[in-house]
Amino acid sequence: MRRTHPLRVVLGELATERLVSRLTLAPLSQAGVADLARRPLAEVAALYELTRGNPFFVSEVLAGADDAVPDTVRDAVLARRARMSTEAQRLLDAVAVLPGRAELALLEAIAGPAYAELEDCLASGMLVDDGDGVRFRHEIARVSVEDSLPPGIRAELHGHALRAMVADDIEVDPARLAHHADRAGDVEAVLRYAPVAGERAAALRAHRQAAEQYALALAHADRLADDAHAALLERYAYECYLTDRTDEAFSARHRALALHQAAGDQRRVGDTHRWLSRLAWFRADRATAVAEAEAAVRILDALPAGRELAMAYSNMSQLKMLGHEEGESLEWSERARRLAEELGETEILVHSLNNAGTALAQAGKDEGTALLEHSLQLALDHGLEEHVARAYTNIGHNWIVIKEYGLAKNALEAGIRYCEERDLDSWTIYMLADKAKLLLETGNWSEAQRIADNLLKDENLSSIVKMGALTVLATIKMRKGEMDVLPLLKEAKEKAFAAMELQRIIPALVACLEYEWITGNKFIEQESLNTAMNMAKQMGNIYENSEFAFWINKAGRPQLSLSTTYEGYDTSSIAKALKAAASWQKSVCLYEQALVLFEGTEADKKKALAIVHGLGAEAVYEKMKFEMRGAGIKSIPRRARKTSTQSNPSFLTDRELEILQLLQQSLPNKEIASRLFISAKTVDHHISAILFKLDVNSRTKAVHEAEKLGILK
Repeated sequence: MRRTHPLRVVLGELATERLVSRLTLAPLSQAGVADLARRPLAEVAALYELTRGNPFFVSEVLAGADDAVPDTVRDAVLARRARMSTEAQRLLDAVAVLPGRAELALLEAIAGPAYAELEDCLASGMLVDDGDGVRFRHEIARVSVEDSLPPGIRAELHGHALRAMVADDIEVDPARLAHHADRAGDVEAVLRYAPVAGERAAALRAHRQAAEQYALALAHADRLADDAHAALLERYAYECYLTDRTDEAFSARHRALALHQAAGDQRRVGDTHRWLSRLAWFRADRATAVAEAEAAVRILDALPAGRELAMAYSNMSQLKMLGHEEGESLEWSERARRLAEELGETEILVHSLNNAGTALAQAGKDEGTALLEHSLQLALDHGLEEHVARAYTNIGHNWIVIKEYGLAKNALEAGIRYCEERDLDSWTIYMLADKAKLLLETGNWSEAQRIADNLLKDENLSSIVKMGALTVLATIKMRKGEMDVLPLLKEAKEKAFAAMELQRIIPALVACLEYEWITGNKFIEQESLNTAMNMAKQMGNIYENSEFAFWINKAGRPQLSLSTTYEGYDTSSIAKALKAAASWQKSVCLYEQALVLFEGTEADKKKALAIVHGLGAEAVYEKMKFEMRGAGIKSIPRRARKTSTQSNPSFLTDRELEILQLLQQSLPNKEIASRLFISAKTVDHHISAILFKLDVNSRTKAVHEAEKLGILK
């Protein structure tokens, strides 16, 4: 506001009045925005940047359907702009096409005579001083003004900005040039600057931004020669691969393959098949991954040996390792290692060492961990970020498998931190899924569920990660007795069998078998179980195979005989069950401790019941009580009455309230049992208790009485 503005006089007069006080509404912090939005802090960064914490802007954006600029804010901003002079409006328009900060020299070149209105625009509060530049007070105001510009004027202003930047002697971020070229519709300039901007972003570890810049150029790639087009597709595919945009990477590699085939470049054709193999694996499509890997080796073997062939060998080693084919993995790794050393290719050496180390570690051999650590250190020493990420991932995963949870936690935390700092999303989310599994196994179910929920919100989540998140989420929900678990289990199982790796299949089937045990409802086809059991007899590790055999037995399926069993799942006698329980207790795996304790004496069973009750595993609690009654145990401890039980006049339990809600929907007992993961007989017991407490003699009357008492709406 100018010093001579009439409102200054009014404010001065009011300031002398005792009853008048002036309140300044401070902007919200990013944490405050997160609290208001009811979202995690990390998810409101863009909203905070857009609004800068202005309470009015934040509340208006949140009131809309998404985080776009709402009409109320846009109207308020444009109304304020409309009160200014025509020249001042033109200056605001010029600033609006310059995201962030508008340098004064650049603004003068774009705005022309309207630049003289700078003081009035600053005085109005629309713009603020920023050293040798200016900017809108709020990003949301800038976006509102730019979006309101007619397309022709907007393109013209962006064209002026591009030409002014190019004419200037100082170095300009190529991403800014690409942005203005795109908005100005200057295709040649887009193709000139966007690839350079992509390379610069990749070098600065801003891989998401790099992918965006390459995508900008690819929108006009029909103007490029085929070799340049293919190279651009490969750069884009790699950045998408790093940032968990697997489907886009796969599509781009396929387009590049067609260009290489048309050019007759067999070396590039072979290398592209190798990349398609890697990406197919991330999509949990093992059949395609193997076929593409074999095609890569076949094509490249016919050419003079080079780095492409060495990488194809190492890729084959990786696939064999992931399939628990230890011997073949080590053979392919050795072929890759020898060729890599001959060629002086450290990156491929690191990759092959990682494969061999993981294969050996999965087989329980100590030298595997040493090789993995060596691979990690080499990758760190040479700045091979993708391979550092992969090493952390495999190290953390292997520690979880062999139940070394403290070491797993350290590796995953270091790996996630490293990857988050470098936009390596593909490995960040993979390790987050493993972290959720670790938390599930060590009893922190709420945090495990939060991580799994957040991962599954991503519509583009790679299948190889999604199946793990689905399994964790379904397992927690079924143990608590929550509904709608079966679709999660079915999807996890389907994706696991598409991946056709035992390390994916066993966790999914274990969750399905646990569901069968809790509910008494069988839904896994015996053919699927037979396939997995045959695989487990030939490959896999003692830990996962033993868990699989344990749950096959618990679910009452035809048993899986193993030559050796991990002690944590050995319940062949009460003494061994107690030894297993002590092992799980030491590892802070309370749920597993309860499961094996339940195979012991009556006192052990009661202790197991108390543990699952403390974990909030309501469905498991009911299942254990049912089995204890069936075994003739009468003095079963009662749960402490919860607040929710005390708050209804008939003292119905949480489970009885859930069943009442389903009775209100006129569901039969079998359907209620399926939804709550309990047996139909247990449902009968609960309904009898409900009828007794409500003093009625039918299901329909129970619902009516509950509605009358206000227990049900």
